[in-house]
Amino acid sequence: MSRFSLRMATLSLGLAGVALTTGQAFAAPVAEPPPTAPAVVAPPAEPPAKPVAKPPKKPAGPAQSVSVVRTGGIAGGTSINTLVSTGGGKGHNAQVIRLASSPEFRTLKSRYVPKNTCCDRFEYKVEVGYRNGVKKTITVLQGTPGTPKVLLDVIHLMETMPEPKPIVFPSGFPFN
Repeated sequence: MSRFSLRMATLSLGLAGVALTTGQAFAAPVAEPPPTAPAVVAPPAEPPAKPVAKPPKKPAGPAQSVSVVRTGGIAGGTSINTLVSTGGGKGHNAQVIRLASSPEFRTLKSRYVPKNTCCDRFEYKVEVGYRNGVKKTITVLQGTPGTPKVLLDVIHLMETMPEPKPIVFPSGFPFN
């Protein structure tokens, strides 16, 4: 018999012994508890309360972030534009946040994709995060008939974001 066979036989016997002792512990008779006085059954109390309807969801509040991911096209590349609101303002960023917060935008469907998805068009995935933590994701294919204007406006504004102003530090910064 080889060493491997001896080890396997020893291991098998050891496991069998553990199984037997464990099985004996569970097979031991259990003493029944001493008899007690019969339980008194009370008449049923009031009927159970009817389930309460869930409270309505909190209003989403204004949008806090907008992200547009563009994929596809002839070259097949990916472009990602993200905007996180800092609150207030009248510029380009504030306009995107206002549109994404509008009732028209909030009632949009989740997909605007035709049956025929042919021919090198861009696909846009627009995701908006609202103050209460709710996220709205919309997928739209370029040139889909019936795509709402508010959605097209958000996509256009996100793709034409102005360049951020560079931060200008004083000469010698940070070693003045």
